[in-house]
Amino acid sequence: EYGPAGMRAEAIELQHLSEPPRDVELGDLSTGGGDEEDGRSGDLEYLLPPGREVEHLSDEPPTEERLCTFASQVMPSLFLSGCGMTAAGLLLDHVQHWQLFVTISELFILVPALLGLKGNLEMTMASRLSTAANLGEFANPTRRGEIILNNLAIVQVQAIIVGFCAAVFSIVAGVIMHHEFDIHHALVICAASVATASMASWLLGSVMCAVVVISTLMNINPDNVATPIAASMGDLITLSMLAGFGEMLFQSMNKIWPCVLVLCLIGLKLVPLLWFLKRSSFIDQLKAKSGWVAILSAVCISSLGGTILERFVVFFPGEAVLSPIVNGLGGNLAAVHASRTSTAFHSTGHAPRNRRADWVLLAATAPLAVIFLIFINLLGAGHTSFTPMFVVGYSCASLAQVGMLLAISGMLVRHVWRMGLDPDNVAIPFVTSLGDLLGTALLTLTFTVLWQLGDQDADVGE
Repeated sequence: EYGPAGMRAEAIELQHLSEPPRDVELGDLSTGGGDEEDGRSGDLEYLLPPGREVEHLSDEPPTEERLCTFASQVMPSLFLSGCGMTAAGLLLDHVQHWQLFVTISELFILVPALLGLKGNLEMTMASRLSTAANLGEFANPTRRGEIILNNLAIVQVQAIIVGFCAAVFSIVAGVIMHHEFDIHHALVICAASVATASMASWLLGSVMCAVVVISTLMNINPDNVATPIAASMGDLITLSMLAGFGEMLFQSMNKIWPCVLVLCLIGLKLVPLLWFLKRSSFIDQLKAKSGWVAILSAVCISSLGGTILERFVVFFPGEAVLSPIVNGLGGNLAAVHASRTSTAFHSTGHAPRNRRADWVLLAATAPLAVIFLIFINLLGAGHTSFTPMFVVGYSCASLAQVGMLLAISGMLVRHVWRMGLDPDNVAIPFVTSLGDLLGTALLTLTFTVLWQLGDQDADVGE
């Protein structure tokens, strides 16, 4: 067994050394020593964490998952996640007119960061559980229960802290942009953010554990279904809770004590959670610096997307309904890719050689994006009228976002693994938050370009 704490990278040329060395540092590798005809001498993709015996890894190429099997497992879950994101977009389109969001516009900055928690926390946990399941650690019920309970506790601690940090970032960004500070607004933002993060992470974390266990029992690869299902419920549940908690606190905004009480009660939850984790071996995972750097960096990146949304949603109201769909779809596709690549490194020591699955994910982008546009159009929601020019521009923006995210995801997982870190904890937060930033930026660019080209119907700023 091994964990992210204290992990170091060892490079081993599995294909060319009959007795691979146990302590080879990255800097000591040379390009020689291999079969030149094979063309893979000095291959640095074979990286093993300490404690993993080389004999556990086969010299034969790993059995590739059939393309039709991958598509049949991942597409339904992606479609389900898209339906959830569409519902979240419709909800955001509705609540943007509430007095709460009109008065406290900083909540628009907070929305991408809180919706991104599913990528920072729940999807990351799903990736860890999927890796554990694929490595056979769920075969023992006692070990499975230990892994699940400790991961739920870790996610809850992270959610409370990250929710507070996201609120602080949105408040500071609001002060910079509007040059004013209101203590009552700040308390409402902090209390609503922390309450939403805590409750949503507990609910979604429980669902993720159930999905991974059921997938394992049904002989379905959890890497293909866990992260999209987390997204299918995550956006809608999180946004509903934010609007609900925010509205309740907003009604008593002139009284400070309700917000302070909420913050104190949720803060007290950290005490038993930390005590529980301290009694287990998982406390090192919570204290891992790399995981916190990834999560907090992801919050900042998602919040940058939120500042773009808060700045332009006034000019382009249709962006509110489409932003969760664009951001979520790109983040989900990249998260599936990152989770599969991470599992490949954990189980074989190198990246997947077959890239056909990447093309399946990229090819699914435009059709899924158009399907969800049709749903919104049929419901007559979102200040939108989908002209052919808009559909083309929207599809191109989605393709560009997903293409960049898939390329970044592959490079990031490989780089993180070579650094001796666990990509399950680091990669997904970065790629999903980049999905928020790139999606919002490209969507805003699409609206702006279409407006300049004369497509000035309701979809681009009525």
